[in-house]
Amino acid sequence: MSIDKLSAAVHYVIAKDSRSEIGKTKLNKILWFADCAAWRKFGKTVTGLDAYAKLQYGPVPPNIDLALLKLQTEHRIKSNTHYVGTYQRFGYLSLQAPNADNLLSSDERAVLDDVLDAVSDMTAFDVSELSHDALWEATPHGEMIPVQAAASQFITPDERILEWARKSG
Repeated sequence: MSIDKLSAAVHYVIAKDSRSEIGKTKLNKILWFADCAAWRKFGKTVTGLDAYAKLQYGPVPPNIDLALLKLQTEHRIKSNTHYVGTYQRFGYLSLQAPNADNLLSSDERAVLDDVLDAVSDMTAFDVSELSHDALWEATPHGEMIPVQAAASQFITPDERILEWARKSG
């Protein structure tokens, strides 16, 4: 796994999110859904990851904190921390356009764009709940969930997923 590939995907998503700031939970789920979609289409993931950790709010990419720190150190993104009651929310804002062309193919960027479009109106809670499928439920907390297994399981699509599939061809 290349931290550069993961960082490129992370920066691309942060820069492309239609709101001013994207939260960490939603970011993690966008990467998860994009990797599953890319595996189904191309037999490989966008991020270069082959598994995600099962945590409380859904699948989380290994080394996500390292990728975010790398982007912050390079002054490509900014991190903001907000408190909502006792909950600590981490948000990210892009400080410059992503330079993903050499690390992400046009097909990979298209998958990320499709997932961003599909979840743009969803809250982090909604996207997180969508990621809590049978495989996530069956995996012990902290254990790894293989992208290949998640991508190949049958999913009963809701209307948003069907609309996304229609647009994706």
